[in-house]
Amino acid sequence: MNGLGTDGMKRQMRIWTKAGRAALSGGMLAIACLSALPAQADKSGAMPVEDLNVYGNYLSGLHAERLSNFPQSAAFLDAALAERPDNIMLRVRAFQANMGAGDMDRALTLAKEIYDSKTGVPPLVVTYLALDAIKREDWDGALGYLKEAQDGHNDVLIQLSKIWAEAGAGKQDAALKAIEPLRKSFAGIAALMEGMVRQHFGDLKGAETAYMSQVEDPLKAPGLLVRALIRVRLAEGRTDEARELLSQYLVRVPNQVEMEADMAQLMKKQALPPLAATPADAIAEGVYQIAIPYSRSLWENGMIFLRLSTWLNPSLDKANILMGGLLEDRQLFDQAIAAYGNVGEGSPYAWQSKVLIASDLYDLKKPKEAISTLEKLSLERPDQIGALRSLGQIYHSEQRYPEMSETYDRLIKRLKDDRPEYWLYYYLRGMAEERQKNWDPAEKDFLKALELQPDQPEVLNYLGYSWVDMGRNLDRAQAMLKKAVEQRYTGYVVDSLGWAYYRLGKYDDAVRELERAVSLEPTEPVINDHLGDAYWKVGRKREARYQWERASIFESDEIDGDELRKKIENGLTD
Repeated sequence: MNGLGTDGMKRQMRIWTKAGRAALSGGMLAIACLSALPAQADKSGAMPVEDLNVYGNYLSGLHAERLSNFPQSAAFLDAALAERPDNIMLRVRAFQANMGAGDMDRALTLAKEIYDSKTGVPPLVVTYLALDAIKREDWDGALGYLKEAQDGHNDVLIQLSKIWAEAGAGKQDAALKAIEPLRKSFAGIAALMEGMVRQHFGDLKGAETAYMSQVEDPLKAPGLLVRALIRVRLAEGRTDEARELLSQYLVRVPNQVEMEADMAQLMKKQALPPLAATPADAIAEGVYQIAIPYSRSLWENGMIFLRLSTWLNPSLDKANILMGGLLEDRQLFDQAIAAYGNVGEGSPYAWQSKVLIASDLYDLKKPKEAISTLEKLSLERPDQIGALRSLGQIYHSEQRYPEMSETYDRLIKRLKDDRPEYWLYYYLRGMAEERQKNWDPAEKDFLKALELQPDQPEVLNYLGYSWVDMGRNLDRAQAMLKKAVEQRYTGYVVDSLGWAYYRLGKYDDAVRELERAVSLEPTEPVINDHLGDAYWKVGRKREARYQWERASIFESDEIDGDELRKKIENGLTD
């Protein structure tokens, strides 16, 4: 049976593509840009610099920073600095770029040079030196640096450093006092730090109270606080309570890789490794937590915080995972692969990192390698869906619909229950079936997706449009499309509703909706074409030809150019 028309299907594919990668991955300070760059510059790695003068290297370094490419920026700025070693401003920029690139040894060298210059030393430089002292357990040195850094500044990195410099020096009261400035803006992190400090000094009851200060029910607490609470109960000898809490939490919030690793460890022995074995590890955890909100709004700041967290604790693999995701957001796939490659083989994140590397290989135009890797990974973990999810997305992008439907079929068989978020997999399998003109199984999958997520706008739009296109379930289809527009007010979704009215002969309603759609997506040829058809039907023939001519201006493989020219010359025929 015929399914969605060609232009309709491609519109649906386009709607999905715009949100697809974010939905599947489930999922964080620009400066001046140059109008002209050296011919060899691109976004993917450190650049050759020997042919540029100091100004060319400097400006190219700024441009690379503008592109969020810290390794490239660091290479250019270091080259400029080699020619102007007395320029403190240039040294500061090179320090920040090297930190963002993850070359923490080079950043430390520059920080020491900036500090020794005694000229305009930024607080971040002094704080970085304090963190280095904390790593070396030089508590007096760290506190000395922090006293300088805090003069007129009191940012979150200084606060975290001061807490653990005081704790490392054995000053519990001073460490607890240093937590107080965090409570206003970062209450959850303050609770975590207080619990860790109290646990560091052997106050297990106080640690448990601190961890639970933000919630009454531990099953509703963030996973990290629950993991900390479990360790307190184990230290108190309450092993059965710890296991029960962990088990209940995993039932309520499944697929938590660190907690699953804790459970596997507890099944073997009655102990778990500490969340933070050293003050540096504790700061790394706090910095990682701060990086999460920063990465959503200030990409560069988030990246620097993540680099700091993995420098302080190289085994903090969740920071490498988040870092790889940020690099993917900037299309820096080589650098993302490097971040994922830093995940240890024995880490709870090891398998996930391999799946993410394979997905980035596809983005680097290596589809065969990506597909073969994901197939292998899917067989290694027959109870996991991550590799199949990424594999299905690749087949989707490649328009290999038989393989796409088969992959999502395998994925769906691995689902242990009907969770609302699983709507996506039925929707994608239905899309693949529809593209193969297998409408009955496609329709069944779309209905299942709506059963799991009744108001999901993509599914409402896809199924409603399909039914209209086939002349089926017209009243229900119109209701679906109206609901989709209410939730997802985009040109493509509004166009679906307008085109539904057109197919039903409701031409005035079609004009109204299609005019709205064109206002939202003025350069979309299919929508302009649809509005032209609707105008013709209500007798606005001059405007119809204008819309068809607009549709012909924009390049598209979704419109038959010959048919469009016939409409411009002759109008519509019955």
